[in-house]
Amino acid sequence: NLILRAFFRKFPRIAKRKRMITVLLTVITTLFILFLIMLFIIPQLTESLMSLMNKIPGYATEINNMLTGIANKYTFIADFINNTQVNVNEILNASGQFLSVALPTIADFTFGVTNSIVNTFVGFIFAIYFLYYKEKLVAMICNLLYAFTATKFAKKVIDFFKEANIAFSRFIGGQITEALILGVLCFF
Repeated sequence: NLILRAFFRKFPRIAKRKRMITVLLTVITTLFILFLIMLFIIPQLTESLMSLMNKIPGYATEINNMLTGIANKYTFIADFINNTQVNVNEILNASGQFLSVALPTIADFTFGVTNSIVNTFVGFIFAIYFLYYKEKLVAMICNLLYAFTATKFAKKVIDFFKEANIAFSRFIGGQITEALILGVLCFF
């Protein structure tokens, strides 16, 4: 964990004595970063939606003018529209069919959102647990590995996961750095 390691380096006395403080600082820092991201994204998204909503009447007028121009140019289209009768029962039947298809989709979407929220909450709890007991969990896994496999194989597996940890940590750190640079360039 990049943030946790940064707090360990910055405050070594606190980290050794109070692991929970460093885990709490990591969680607060992560939530703060997410809050800052949302602070920039939500206003931009709102501005884009408001701009689109303000332009829709103009687009509707343009489409209406275009269709009127086409109808005036090609009179057979205007005759077809005038001669076509609209049946209210057909419209109601079509609406009922649409709702019978749309309501299960809306329910599935609602359940999906709820499931995502619950999964995020459970994942957050697991993340705190793993951060707090990280060294104990790693030691237990290493003991299990040495107990049930050959020593040479266990060392290779441990070395592999150490290298993978280093590679992924550097990759994620690089991605965060790149995202910060791009964010600063785009917003300022």
